[in-house]
This record gives sequence, C-alpha cells and structure tokens, in this order.
Amino acid sequence: MDYNNLQQLDIVSSIDTLSIITPEPHNQLPDGAEDTGHRTPQNSSTELTSLKINPNKYAGYEIYHFDDYRSKMSALLKDAGISQFWYSRVDFRFDSYQPEARYDKVEKVNRALIMCYYYQNPISKNLYETKHGWNRQRLSYCYKASTVELEFYNKEIEEPGGSVLSRLEVRSKRLGELKDVFPMDRPYYLAQRWKAQLSDCVDAYSAMQREQNKVLYQQYIDGKAKGIYNSPSDFVQKNTDYIFTGEQMDELFYMMGAADPKRARYNFIARHKKLDVKFIKARNLARYVDYLCSRLDAFLVKDDKYSAESKVA
Repeated sequence: MDYNNLQQLDIVSSIDTLSIITPEPHNQLPDGAEDTGHRTPQNSSTELTSLKINPNKYAGYEIYHFDDYRSKMSALLKDAGISQFWYSRVDFRFDSYQPEARYDKVEKVNRALIMCYYYQNPISKNLYETKHGWNRQRLSYCYKASTVELEFYNKEIEEPGGSVLSRLEVRSKRLGELKDVFPMDRPYYLAQRWKAQLSDCVDAYSAMQREQNKVLYQQYIDGKAKGIYNSPSDFVQKNTDYIFTGEQMDELFYMMGAADPKRARYNFIARHKKLDVKFIKARNLARYVDYLCSRLDAFLVKDDKYSAESKVA
C-alpha cells in the first residue's frame, strides 16, 4: 500500500445503520425502519420503542452527505409519526471500491488500528478474527465492547455481487438520552469523538507492539515445547500478521534469544523474499488515520443543497 498516495483507496465514509428510542407510538413504518422491541423503564408508565433504521434503504440510494442524511432522516421520522427520540446506536462506515483496498491489501493496517484501540480500551476481551470454516479465507477482525465496536471485514466475500470490496465500521452503542444536543445532530458529535479516538491510537502504536510481543513470546515458548515451532525464524514466519514494524521484529528476536536481533531480521527477510511482511511505520499509520478522518470530514461537510431541503422539510 502506498501511504504517500492513500487517495487511491478512494474510501467513502457515511452512516451505515442506526438505532433510536422513542416514547411515542409510531405509524406504519416505511422501508428502512424496523421495530426491534419495547420496554417500560422502572418507575415509569411510558413505553419506549426501539427502531433500527437504514437511512440508505429509505432514501433508495447511498447517502454520502450528512445534510442529505438529516433531510432523509427527518422525512422518515415524519412518515413514522415520530417527533421525540434519541439515538441509542450509530454505525459509521468507511467503504472502498478500489482494487488497492481489497481486504488482503489493507487488512494489516486495520488490524494494527483496532489492536491499538483495544490496547488503550481493554474494557472487553471480545477481540477476535473470523475465517471461513471451509477454506480459511479471512472474513473480519473485530473488537466489541458494551459501548463501542470496531470491525474491518471482507465485503467482497460477504456480498459477492456488491461493489464494496472492504469496509471498516466504528460503532457507538448504548447511547443515552441527551438534553443539550439537538437529536438529529448527535451523529456529528459522535463522529468528532471517533476522530479523536482513532488519532489517539497512533500514540499507542509502540506500546501496543511491546505488549503484543509479550504474548507472541509466550506463544513461542509454549509452541516450541510442543514441537510446533523449531526455531525463532519459524515462529516469526508463521506470525508476521502480528509483527507490524522492524523494531518490533528486532525486539521479538531478542526475546527469543537472538544475539544480533537486527541481523536476524535482515536474514529472515532475505530468506523469505516471497513473504509479504508489510511493515507499517508509525508515520504511515498516522497518515492512514488522518486519511480516514478526512473521509469522515468529507461526509460531514456542509452541503447547501441538502441544507435547503432540510429547512423546507
């Protein structure tokens, strides 16, 4: 991946799906809205209804401007007879349609990003990757906690007939009612929070690698005892997906007993020229995060066309 030309990835960001809670009964719901349950809080006689909404399905096309989203969301709520609500979940997506951003080409940088987030926010142990049960093709890498989720997945396999090749989603969940934010605008503020959190991941990159090396080293010791690995080089060859920089590889070789870790790295790369190690320098991770944030900004930027429609509605 060319980190000096990330525009070639042609990533487009927008809202994928969302959930709202309303204390009002609703009309027959339009396409794109689904009633997902009802509850009555303790010490209250008001029944709350949860709705899952796909604004793109309601619009009949993919929405790529926040003002257009607000316009269509206002229309959907009007059709449903809802005037009071708050968001309980908002999912932002980063989609790419270009061959340069196929899952296997950008998986490692997204894995690094999600692992950095997990390292900083280990509130859940639910960090996992999925593979197809038959052919072991990689499908996704995901972190799920009670209030947030980050997932990068292979849309080319999930939706073979679709045009999106890979997707990163960041999701805000279990959102409570806020009195000081106009409900329709809350996704804007959630997006700003995500931009800050993704940027913070870059600062955690080195520390994440050091902690990951502790895990890798223990796996090497355990695997060597069972005869799974016959040498440090053998172990590194089978675990390059979790080795993100040359410095991390040097440290790991040192932990595994290499007298000259840097030379061990050079020799490893020379002997495995066909192995795409894909080192990611900290400055390149920062460039990638900046690019993601710029794509989110492109979604949020004011569009006078849709702002006028929203005011009319």
